[in-house]
Amino acid sequence: MNLPTLFKVAFGLVALSLILFLAGFASNFWMKSTRGYGYHFGLWAICFPHSRGCLSYGNSGSATPAHAYAARFLTIYQLIAVIVGIVLLCLFAFKSPRQSWAKSGYSLLLSAGILGFVGAVIFIGREKSLDYYGYVSVSWSGILVIFAGIIQVVSAVLIILPIRRGEVEFEQV
Repeated sequence: MNLPTLFKVAFGLVALSLILFLAGFASNFWMKSTRGYGYHFGLWAICFPHSRGCLSYGNSGSATPAHAYAARFLTIYQLIAVIVGIVLLCLFAFKSPRQSWAKSGYSLLLSAGILGFVGAVIFIGREKSLDYYGYVSVSWSGILVIFAGIIQVVSAVLIILPIRRGEVEFEQV
């Protein structure tokens, strides 16, 4: 199938967003201290580089915060939705141009980007609101997940545009 240029750009952006997302999602550098011991933390653990290493929230002497559970849920959804969306768009592009595959694919990308962005903002915003002394700042992992969400939304829009303009031919089922 001869895909419009915007589709091809969207595929490249989705691949980039997945790489950025995975790097940010798995890392414990969502937030970092700007003073003191130099600790950093993410969705899964808090790390103390000069002493104990990294501890998951349950093992660090404190319960996992509720906003971390919310952010985990939304970012795990983001991961699953992006992977399924990519599979559906690949089926559309390389196997059979069914309208349902294209619509489902871009819908998953759009929802993944929005909900992943919201999950990252929930975690980062809540941590900043708890930082009464200004010792915690956003680090690179949280920023990567936010950028990945934005890129996923842009990719979905780049797929929607040629479909709405009638530049894509669908298989009649």
